[in-house]
Amino acid sequence: MQKNIITKQLSRAQEELLWQSNIPFECVPVLDFKVAFNAAKAAEILATPNAVWVFTSLRAARALGGFYEKAATPAKIFTVGRNAADELAKHGYKADFVGNISEDLLEILATQKEHPILYFRGRHYRSSIPDFCVANEMDFHAFECYHSIKLPPPENLADSESIWVFSPLSAQAVSEWKGVSKELPFYSIGPVTDTHLAKLGFKNIKSPEVPSFENMVKLFLKTN
Repeated sequence: MQKNIITKQLSRAQEELLWQSNIPFECVPVLDFKVAFNAAKAAEILATPNAVWVFTSLRAARALGGFYEKAATPAKIFTVGRNAADELAKHGYKADFVGNISEDLLEILATQKEHPILYFRGRHYRSSIPDFCVANEMDFHAFECYHSIKLPPPENLADSESIWVFSPLSAQAVSEWKGVSKELPFYSIGPVTDTHLAKLGFKNIKSPEVPSFENMVKLFLKTN
C-alpha cells in the first residue's frame, strides 16, 4: 500500500485524525531542532517593560518556557500560527493577534511604534518582520532561540503516494532526497512553502486556503 510521507513528527491528535480519515501515512521527519540561546540574555530581553512579543513559531514559544515566570508583562503578543499562541497560553499569556504568515503581522505592528518589539525566532527565518521594523525605525530586537538540523533521508520512496511539507526549510531538505520525483504530489502547509517548492522545481503542489494540518487533511480527502 502506498503511504503519504509526513515530514515532521505528529501530535497524537494529528495521528488520530489521519487514522480516522483512512489516510495511510509514515512520519519521516526531515529536521530536528536544538534549543540554543544565552540564558542571561533571554532573561534580560524578557524583562523589557511594555514590549510587544512576536513569535513566528511554536518552537520559539516552547524554547523560552522556563523564563516566562520572571518576564515583564508584555503590552501585546502577536504570533504566526495558532500553535505558538496555544503554547503561550499554557504559560498564562493570551495572543492579541494570530496571523497565518509573517506578512499578516505587518499592519498591526505598524500601530505599535511606541513599544519595543521583541522578535523570538529560529536561526532560519523570513526577513519580512525585521525588514519592516527596521524600515519604519521601530525599537526592534531579535532573539534566536533554536536552530534546525537536517536528518538523514529515507532509503526508499518507491511506495510514496504524496509528501507533506511544513516549511521552506523542510521543502529544501526533501529536495535533496535521492530519487524524489518532481511530479509527485506535494501537500504544502501554505503559500510561502508553495513558493519555495515551485522554485525547487516541484510541479504538483497543493495547499489549503487557510494554513493548518487539519485543512491539509481536508484538502487531501477532497483531491483523492
